[in-house]
Amino acid sequence: MTREETTGLRKIWKKTPASGWELREDPLIREEVFRLFYEGNLITQGPLSPEYLDEWGRGHLVSEGYCPPEEPLRMSRHEGDLFFEKDLPSPGKSSERLLSGNIPWNLSENLLFQGIQRVQEAALYRKTGAAHVGALFSKEGKLLVLREDLGRYNAADKVLGWGLEKEVDFGNTFFLFSGRMPRSLVSKIVRVGIPLAGSVSAPTWDGVALAEEHRITLIGFLRPPRMNLYVLGKVPLEETELW
Repeated sequence: MTREETTGLRKIWKKTPASGWELREDPLIREEVFRLFYEGNLITQGPLSPEYLDEWGRGHLVSEGYCPPEEPLRMSRHEGDLFFEKDLPSPGKSSERLLSGNIPWNLSENLLFQGIQRVQEAALYRKTGAAHVGALFSKEGKLLVLREDLGRYNAADKVLGWGLEKEVDFGNTFFLFSGRMPRSLVSKIVRVGIPLAGSVSAPTWDGVALAEEHRITLIGFLRPPRMNLYVLGKVPLEETELW
C-alpha cells in the first residue's frame, strides 16, 4: 500500500470567500477494516489507514499488555486478517531488550516546539485534515519515526511498533502526538517506558493521574510558544524552574 493509495479524490462543493461555491476535487483519507489475531485469538478489529500494518499489530499487542516488549513476533496476513505468533529469536540476537534504566536527561523547550511543528506538518494530516499523527524523537531531538492514521490509537501503535521492531531504547526518547491523551493512550507510553509525552491537545484527568503515578513528564496544548505542563516527571525541561 503506497502513500498515494491511502487517500482518494472526490469531487465536492467548496465555498471560499474569494470565489464562493466551486466544484473541486478534494483528497479524502481511505480506511479499511482489519482484524488482529494473537496466538489464534481475536484481539481487536476496526478501521485503520492501510499501511504499516506489521508495526500497528506489534505496537498494539505490546502496548495493550498482550505480550512483553522483548517477545519475538512474526506476522502473516490473509486479506483483512493479521495473524501474529510468537517467534524464535534470530540467531545471535538477544531476546532481552536494552533499556536505559534511570539515566537522567533533560529536554529543552525549543526541541519540543520543533518536534510538535514536525507533527503538525505531517503530510497526510495536511492533505486531508482527517489523520492523527504520532512521532518518536531521540532525547537529542532527532525525529526517529512519524506515523499517521485515521485513528489516534492506531497512529500511536504504529510508532511504538516501529520502535519495538528496531529495538529502540524508549527510555531515551520522547513521544509527541496530535490528539488528546486519555488514560488509555498514556498507558501505552507507560508500558514501553517512554519518559516524556506531549500533544497539541489536552490530557484527561485520568491520563494525568497515570502519568503522575509513573513519573511521566506530560505536556499538553503544545503550541509554540505556549504549553501546559501537567506532570513534571523523570525528564525535566531545561528552562523550567518552578520550585
